[in-house]
Amino acid sequence: MLVNKSDLSMKYALDKSTKEKVSAIIISRKPILKKRKYICIGCESLPTSEKKMVDPTDVTHYDGKKLGRFYFRRKNSDVDHEEKCPYRNIINYIDSKLGILKIKLNGNQIMVSPLPLLSKSTKGTFTNYFSTQSSSIFFGFLKSLMNDFNIDFSVLENKSFPNYYVLTEGGEKVKIGELFYTPSNILDKINNVNKEFICILYGKVKAIKYNDFGSATLKIHTIGDDTKNFNIVVNPDYLPFVGNLEQLLNKPIACYGPIVSFNYKNNTYWYMELFSVLHQVAFLNEVDKELCFAEYPSTNPLLLEKQIERFICGLWGGRMPTKDE
Repeated sequence: MLVNKSDLSMKYALDKSTKEKVSAIIISRKPILKKRKYICIGCESLPTSEKKMVDPTDVTHYDGKKLGRFYFRRKNSDVDHEEKCPYRNIINYIDSKLGILKIKLNGNQIMVSPLPLLSKSTKGTFTNYFSTQSSSIFFGFLKSLMNDFNIDFSVLENKSFPNYYVLTEGGEKVKIGELFYTPSNILDKINNVNKEFICILYGKVKAIKYNDFGSATLKIHTIGDDTKNFNIVVNPDYLPFVGNLEQLLNKPIACYGPIVSFNYKNNTYWYMELFSVLHQVAFLNEVDKELCFAEYPSTNPLLLEKQIERFICGLWGGRMPTKDE
């Protein structure tokens, strides 16, 4: 029998004895667990009617501390996954995820709301788009790809990745693998297309700065490379409503938003725009990814002071009142 070589790694497996779900990163912290035997969670989770193999597929734990990647993979290269196992190949995986999220396919087109055309969109259009159920479900799908592939962009961008795509409002096809970027390669994309676009930016937030004119800038770095960074900006009109930015500090996040630009003194500056933590940000490390993304008000005193100042300026025609007034 010809065994396929394109199977995928997984972040979770089942204990062969207890059938309990186990995380790869937890095993790396408890060496005694490495002695146990584990089986593929995808094969075992299939309905009985779809299981054709007598024994479940054994998987082995891999500990990649240097790369920050912990995962399971098929143990015996001569024993395949079940035919319909999501981890048998990437096409099975994508089909499985889309099915779970009830996202329809039309050929290779993922049937979600079209991505807004940035040149024709207002900020209101963006906030409406990111708050729709269709956008939230699609972001959940993209987040699951990053989680299960351990942010392995070589998988997502590989030529063997299925040509699944979404449409923009103008009918342009955007492949799934073209949506993922880090601060290390986002500028290459910008230089290549020289236009605004929507994507997911993944990295670690190293600093948050509240500016005098009422905006906030998040400095996001490539994981493991502090020399590569990019800005995520919250404009003044949205800062009071964006949510708690402090919960993002020193956390690896994925931000789903528009890459936009502005011109200043004959120079063009690019950044990602953030409107809502709740609708645009996901935590991607093992601990924080289950956090509730409630839009808690910020407790940063400087931010609160700036918000109060902007409110008073609005009442007084764009200026702060004098003591005599």
